[in-house]
Amino acid sequence: ERMSANMNAGRMNADAAEQNLRRHNEDKQKRVEVEAIFRMLDTDSDGYLSVEEANRVGRMLGLSVPERHSVNVKGVSLPQFLGWITGLQSERAYETEVTRAFTLIKDKKGFVTQKRMTDWLTQNNVECTGQELEELMEFMNGSDDDRGISYQDFVNFYNQYHKMK
Repeated sequence: ERMSANMNAGRMNADAAEQNLRRHNEDKQKRVEVEAIFRMLDTDSDGYLSVEEANRVGRMLGLSVPERHSVNVKGVSLPQFLGWITGLQSERAYETEVTRAFTLIKDKKGFVTQKRMTDWLTQNNVECTGQELEELMEFMNGSDDDRGISYQDFVNFYNQYHKMK
């Protein structure tokens, strides 16, 4: 039995190491792609995107150049650009996670009702008393909407939860 437990632990460590290596290689590939995009956009090859070039890219991506980048006379350097894009990717991944969670739980009218929340908790083997569920629903329903928890209330709750983590 002890040997079986050791084998399982070894397999879990190997899986975790493989997952970390895969993530590292994906990050490395993304960096190569972002660097290629940067070089393509750096039309005068001076190692900087001018503020105009950076703003153009920002408009294409639906965001604005952070103020700290636009004050540099030369423009946006590759490390700044990498940080900008990495931050954008993290933000978009987070937004996708929140949207996916809400979509799984909401009803046809676009609200998370107590019934839908109960069903979701049961499906995910989360034990919760009736009182705890009522308190959770009340806490999440910041707009006091009788139809249930709106998308915006769900996002607000999710953001508060992540700040506490």
